[in-house]
Amino acid sequence: MTFVRCIKGIVLLYFNHKQSKSKLQNVFLESLRYKRFRKYIEKGNLKEGTKVMIYTVTFNPALDYVVFLDDLKLGDVNRSTRESIFYGGKGINVSTILNTLGLETTALGFVAGFTGKAIEDGLAAQGIHTDFIHLPEGNSRINVKVKHGDETEINGQGPVITEEAINELFAKLDTLTKEDILVLAGSIPNTLPEDIYEKILASLESKGIRVVVDATKDLLLNVLKYHPF
Repeated sequence: MTFVRCIKGIVLLYFNHKQSKSKLQNVFLESLRYKRFRKYIEKGNLKEGTKVMIYTVTFNPALDYVVFLDDLKLGDVNRSTRESIFYGGKGINVSTILNTLGLETTALGFVAGFTGKAIEDGLAAQGIHTDFIHLPEGNSRINVKVKHGDETEINGQGPVITEEAINELFAKLDTLTKEDILVLAGSIPNTLPEDIYEKILASLESKGIRVVVDATKDLLLNVLKYHPF
């Protein structure tokens, strides 16, 4: 439900900038529950033709390898009935859905190795623009999801994100303007500081950028003082 509300809010912000009065906007506006979003959209204070870019950040992108089985026997060889591969991570999920809705985004984050290249190439093939930071060592994670009755997941660890790479991300974020929308979504890997969301919002506070945060627990609570959407 949180993810769905996140998407609703982003789409509303985008349509407000574009001064669009499409049926899709009206549907989202009717279903919107957060008063703060509603007031912002109804205010309509941006000039027509304003260029808007939605940026999403995925700290730990993944190849989601989904395996379907008729039967699962532990300690034995199992044969799948079919497999699927998806490009995962919450920020990437946001970019994928918005791309389906016809909204342009730029996916930011960190990738590494042959799996990172597969993620980057796969998103490009879908028409999603990326501007990932390439880490010098390791591989972007592979998450294995076994579908047999209840889903069993084995999530990879992912590469080490260096301080240099973090600084490079902050440099990219520093180029955003007040017309842009930034989406921070999902958990963070253990190689990043626990207050990374906080640091990002603090660094952008004076720029007037609209930031959507889709997170839980302390990761979300600690950034409320910056009034994210």
